[in-house]
Amino acid sequence: MAMAGMAAMGLSRPGRAAGYPARPLTLYVPFAAGGIADSNARLVAEKLAGRLRQPFVVDNRPGAGGNIALGIATRAAPDGYSLMFGTNGTHAANRYLYKDFPYDPVRDFVPVHGLFADFNVLVTGAAAPFATFDEFLAQARKRPGQLTYASAGVGTAQHLVAELLQQVAGIRLLHVPYKGAGLAMNDLMAGTVDVMFDYPITSLPLIGAGKLRPLVTTGPQPLPSLPGVPTIAAAGYPGAQSSVWSGLFAPRGTPAEAVAVLSEACGRVLADPALQARASQNGTELLRDLDARAFPAFVVAEAGRWQGIVQSAHVQL
Repeated sequence: MAMAGMAAMGLSRPGRAAGYPARPLTLYVPFAAGGIADSNARLVAEKLAGRLRQPFVVDNRPGAGGNIALGIATRAAPDGYSLMFGTNGTHAANRYLYKDFPYDPVRDFVPVHGLFADFNVLVTGAAAPFATFDEFLAQARKRPGQLTYASAGVGTAQHLVAELLQQVAGIRLLHVPYKGAGLAMNDLMAGTVDVMFDYPITSLPLIGAGKLRPLVTTGPQPLPSLPGVPTIAAAGYPGAQSSVWSGLFAPRGTPAEAVAVLSEACGRVLADPALQARASQNGTELLRDLDARAFPAFVVAEAGRWQGIVQSAHVQL
């Protein structure tokens, strides 16, 4: 709360940070290069570099569900030049997923600005015996614990979103974790597993090719790229609405003036019409309103929400 107040004070006096930034900045990314999170992080880094007129060095530190990057960023100098591309995993769910978690993402970081909220689509193979979300739920209730859902691994967003659906819809599915989303997707198309939550950006080509069938999306609005596919709220389960969000974080102690400059720059980047059009097509929401004043409360609320989901599902890593 104190840091949020300091950030707000800095936002009201941008002239105090006239000399910042004066050298390159480092953005720690908790996942390997090439994935959706990495692509989003690099896009933001490129846009911020142009806005702030300083290069951004993207430093991928994958491993332990993002905890390796979390530890590095926690120990980085709080000078405004070391930042982290955090997610609902690193800054909300992981502290409850991992036993003896050594960090407190709420205490150890200053939330600078929200960035992206990526929504999921529940997909099944083209030969599945159910064509709609209602038919899938009917089968799940008729055969509790027999229908299977794939994920990229225990504790991943795909896993936790499916756990949330089970809690809200009152169904029981069998989790089949894989070592990566690609392997899971192959088995889904082959009919080895029944359903999987995936990102529209990777599922759309397979849906268009007739290899996957979309059942429902988890966002608040229907996706323009998937006309006719209902949202999970419209299907009657608003409590299962969810997103895989990301944001920019700085180590605790980062000067409020630097936080203010970064927050303002993020807001301007997210207002780019070209970026908005791209995000809408990919089923992504730009978190334009979550600046340094609003983002801290959002992170605290999300930590509480995912704590309940993880503990109800009895998931421990």
